[in-house]
Amino acid sequence: MKKKLFVFLTVLVAVFTFVPSVHAEEKMTNFKETVDEEIETFKDNSDAATYVDDLKKTDFSGYKEDDDNKVNVYIFRGNTCGYCLHAIHYFSSIIGEYGKYFNLKTYEVWQNSDNNALMQKAASVLGDDASGVPYIIIGKKSFSGYASSMNSQIEAQIKSEYEKSKSDRYDIMDHLDEAKDTSKSDDTSKTTTSSKSSSKLSVSAYVIVTIIILIADIIYTECRIKSVKKKYDEEIDTLNKNIKKTSGSNNAKSKKKEK
Repeated sequence: MKKKLFVFLTVLVAVFTFVPSVHAEEKMTNFKETVDEEIETFKDNSDAATYVDDLKKTDFSGYKEDDDNKVNVYIFRGNTCGYCLHAIHYFSSIIGEYGKYFNLKTYEVWQNSDNNALMQKAASVLGDDASGVPYIIIGKKSFSGYASSMNSQIEAQIKSEYEKSKSDRYDIMDHLDEAKDTSKSDDTSKTTTSSKSSSKLSVSAYVIVTIIILIADIIYTECRIKSVKKKYDEEIDTLNKNIKKTSGSNNAKSKKKEK
């Protein structure tokens, strides 16, 4: 039983240890879907109530998704990232005036490792170090993080790129093969960005392993109890047999004496 339990525990630890490294396919989320996801994520967050209420009022009636005549704006964001919420809120606020100029496409990078790899590749092409989100790309210009002070620059970049002929526009997704192979990392984060460290995975792995060990201990204890109970029952059964045997022998002797 101990051997089986050890094998069971080893397999579970191996499986859960490698779970965080599983890659999901790249997934792009359009403007409307992104707004809906942000609303769902922050709906119970009182600090984000104003942003959520405004997002619910976003008017997409005059906005057309995936219009080839418009400029693609890419936002790499993180689930539960406050600055990302602010950025999405800003773009929703200018949809009436600027929605005819741009398509908003977003990639969630905290829960999708392939989207994160895509962000790093895009940043490499532009010579950036994408160490936090949101990371916004419009043409050849990128914005690390988001603050309202960037609004005028973002609007100017959208108009500038839109006014170019389609053949002269720069779309980062058409230049990913120019990415540099680099493994350097920078722990510096800007005040307008949110980042997540690998410690989260370490803590998660620790919690998972701890739970597995507790479950294994419970199973082992239960097995031990069953084993002890079985042994106890066997001993009681043997004792009862001996008592019956002794009782039978005594009865036989008593009958001989009576004769």
